[in-house]
Amino acid sequence: MFKRKTVFVIGAGGSKDFDLPLGEELKGLIAWAVRVKLDQFGHPSSQSDRNFVNAIIQLCASADGKRGTESFYWTSAADMARGMPGAISIDNFLETHSLNQHITTVGKLGIASAILTAESKSKLAFNRSNINDKLDIANLKNTWLLEFVKILLDGVSKGDTSSFDKVEIVTFNYDRCIEEGLAYIIASQWILPVDEARIAAAKVKVTHVYGTVGLLPWQTGNGLTVEFGVKPNGAILNESASMLRTFSEKTESNAIEQEVLTKVKASERIVFIGFSFMSINMKFFALPEKSKLRAIIATSIGLSASDRELIQDELSNLYESRGIQSEWKSEFSLKFEDVKGAELLKNYAKYLAS
Repeated sequence: MFKRKTVFVIGAGGSKDFDLPLGEELKGLIAWAVRVKLDQFGHPSSQSDRNFVNAIIQLCASADGKRGTESFYWTSAADMARGMPGAISIDNFLETHSLNQHITTVGKLGIASAILTAESKSKLAFNRSNINDKLDIANLKNTWLLEFVKILLDGVSKGDTSSFDKVEIVTFNYDRCIEEGLAYIIASQWILPVDEARIAAAKVKVTHVYGTVGLLPWQTGNGLTVEFGVKPNGAILNESASMLRTFSEKTESNAIEQEVLTKVKASERIVFIGFSFMSINMKFFALPEKSKLRAIIATSIGLSASDRELIQDELSNLYESRGIQSEWKSEFSLKFEDVKGAELLKNYAKYLAS
């Protein structure tokens, strides 16, 4: 079990464990989803993605008019499809064009389409319409989430969730793999019906910094309920897209930022898994005063020595020292490990459970 307040910060590399796409692949999927081929009359042809087209048509036909006519969206979709190969990431592309509401809307629809499609092909996918079909937990071998649950349930009696509030998860991903996977893994370990395990899994607080593609059917809250990995139609895409937030959007972002800062400030340990440490995301971790923080552990696959040094300087803001950098370093440990999340948690399992 987790005995000390611990925050897990999950980036795209954490979802890759479940076969979700990373940056380059995600850009390609989004470009494909928003592709629009127009016929001689300026209407989308049969070569266009019908779900995306229907989403735009429904958006423009809605009661509030939704910012213009279909032609603006077709142009924005074409511009996005052409621009994706040269963009650093979809997030950076949307940040660059944050003042263009049509591109922002098209981008969110593309993200929703790509993520829901990826969920349907992930390690958590199975035929949910067949009551006899079950998720094979063996599919989750070598995922960080399976190792996370091992620590979570270590020394815990079946049904006892009293220690679950010691750990919280902050994810920068739009998918629901964490929530979905937690329930099934707990169900397998405690030999419970998954519906009962979901009640226990909900005790682990998961915060999506930039929103998510929808609430799972068993979750409560404001927003559309979307089955994990469902094939989306136009209506689902619009609802899912409305629940996403980009870097530059301020809707709820200040509240989310404060929520994350509060979690970090109260934590004794932070574990970064598959996180890229982009500067625009580091604002969620800077603290104005000393906290209880004693250790930071992070996966760092693909980071150069110079990158790690720069990140270490940024992370120093987590525990702002009144003295020089060397004094800050002596306050707590900072460990970069060139391994995947599952291996990181195996290596630090006893430490995190202490």
